Amino acid sequence: MTRINNVAPMLLTVLAGGLLSVQSGINGQLADRSQSWLIAALVSFSVGTALLSALIFTRSGGRASMMRVGRDLRSRSLSWWVLTGGLLSAGYVVLQAGTVTTLGVAMFSLAAICGLNVGSLLVDKWGVSRGTGVPLTPRRITAVVISLIAGLLAVVPYLGLQSAPTIYFLLVVAAGIGAAIQFAMTARVGEASGDSTVAAWVLFAVATVFLLGLAISQGSFANNGTSSLINAVAASPWLLIGGLLGSAVVIVNAYVVQRTGVLVFSLSLIAGQLIAALIIDQISGVLTNASFVVGACALMIFATAISAGGRGTAARPTEESPSLSSSDTPLT
Repeated sequence: MTRINNVAPMLLTVLAGGLLSVQSGINGQLADRSQSWLIAALVSFSVGTALLSALIFTRSGGRASMMRVGRDLRSRSLSWWVLTGGLLSAGYVVLQAGTVTTLGVAMFSLAAICGLNVGSLLVDKWGVSRGTGVPLTPRRITAVVISLIAGLLAVVPYLGLQSAPTIYFLLVVAAGIGAAIQFAMTARVGEASGDSTVAAWVLFAVATVFLLGLAISQGSFANNGTSSLINAVAASPWLLIGGLLGSAVVIVNAYVVQRTGVLVFSLSLIAGQLIAALIIDQISGVLTNASFVVGACALMIFATAISAGGRGTAARPTEESPSLSSSDTPLT
């Protein structure tokens, strides 16, 4: 039964990774048709926020969970910094839009995966997601190394086509580390509220406010930006479901990370993304360098299996094992 309980969250995360690949395609289409990556990201987060608001505020349990988060913040049993996960999530999208044309998608993905896996090891070691650390075992380190090799294998055909500026590559690595921290923050809010939808709402609401302010300051709604968005959505309403898929993934994040740790969650999410991308590309007839992509997927799944088998154990926060406070967390 314990083995089943360990595998089920991992499989759920693999499915969530597949949803991320679908979401990327949808948001990419929305960005093209609205002629603004910033507006596309804002729409995605806004739709997710609206859905989550309906799920939370129409339920007495949801409203009680929100109040519980407020009480924990006031009592400082929940540190304020966990609410900034939405900024990290929004910032990742901003950096993606700003660097991917220079780095190329392949190099951007490699840098992001490197940062995500390194960050996952660190936040698990520090106990950011669950209050106590997960030891750095040889098996866990091996899993990360294999995952990095898988990411490199996937981009081998593209390495000679474009040289990426070192500074951009390092910035994307930093963004990947930030994504791992965001996963841990969302899990903390989910544990405090007892409701993963509340954790997802916090992330989406913060990201929406941030992106809205950024869009206004950048004049994204001027120069036919709003009309382009309206025309795109009117012609293809399905472009709005990217936010629904994103909110589903964040709910899974809040639920799973408390049970597996950030590393297993991250690796499983990446495996799901790669598998779904392979299927989508095959169906659409645009799959190229299939041997490299399939090999990368196989290695990533292998890395996931290794990490799941040796993730170590972390005690649940108790009276003797308190959660990190704002004074002792490594993030401050």
